[in-house]
Amino acid sequence: FSGLNKVVIRAVARDLTKCKEILEATIGIRNLFSFLATFLCLLVVLFFDYDKGTKLYIAIFSFSLLYKGLKNTVDTIYQAHEEMKVLAYVTITQQILQVPLAILLLLNGYGVLSVIILQLAVQLIVLLINFFHSRKIVKFNVFSKINFNWQYIKSGINFSFLGLLNTLSGKIDIIM
Repeated sequence: FSGLNKVVIRAVARDLTKCKEILEATIGIRNLFSFLATFLCLLVVLFFDYDKGTKLYIAIFSFSLLYKGLKNTVDTIYQAHEEMKVLAYVTITQQILQVPLAILLLLNGYGVLSVIILQLAVQLIVLLINFFHSRKIVKFNVFSKINFNWQYIKSGINFSFLGLLNTLSGKIDIIM
């Protein structure tokens, strides 16, 4: 639900003093969507004719959806407060950790499952460090109640739809 990120960034950038309030108004719905997406992936993979190994990889990798919502929330804090350097450092650090460790695993005979688990572990560790660092800017409740703010949801759907159209328009030559 990438459109919700844009709505939150726009709302927080308008009034930084309401950052905590806006985040807590949207994090419940973001968590709900993350759980629904994970559940949907786990449910749908059961109906595909994949071998058990592929189903396992998809199931394990789909758990990353659970913390993508929190990552997006933390990223919006930095974006709204114009702290882009932190986002760059986080991305670079994550890649510096993931790539060499994945190469080491593969050189030592470990397979795809190990690389997927490594990637999820590194993402989770970096997310936790990033989350605690973001609390220097604003402290918010990660487990806020689900609040159906229809204004945010409607705007989020509009932004998501526009993002989808933008992606499709850039790839239309591949489709045709």
